[in-house]
Amino acid sequence: MKKTYERNANLYDQLMRDLQNNHETEETSVRFASIQSYSAKIDFIFELLEKYGRLPHYLRDDKDNQESAELRKKGNKLFVANRDEEALKMYTDSVAVAEDKTEYLGLAYANRSAVLFRLKLFEECLKQNLTSI
Repeated sequence: MKKTYERNANLYDQLMRDLQNNHETEETSVRFASIQSYSAKIDFIFELLEKYGRLPHYLRDDKDNQESAELRKKGNKLFVANRDEEALKMYTDSVAVAEDKTEYLGLAYANRSAVLFRLKLFEECLKQNLTSI
């Protein structure tokens, strides 16, 4: 988990520098703030990462089902403790590192769906359910 956090923190700093260097920080912040759904926010971030050539290696091909399971277990503990926003982050990270077409990926999507339902984000919840099938 620590290595994932460090990669994400470094990625954030790199992306912010790219936005500042291209004088796009304010415009990008306004556009991001106007996006309502979590899935649309994630799509927007992926577009930025691709635009600046910053798509993390682990999102491209460095998948690890064990790390996915660990992140999902941490998310489960947070979910039971009603710490839904934090649980959603863990489940999202679990999806990111799970190998394609595996039970790990399906379970991570299913857990994301449960927390989205509890957050009353029903449209995103439905999309997660369809994705996990």
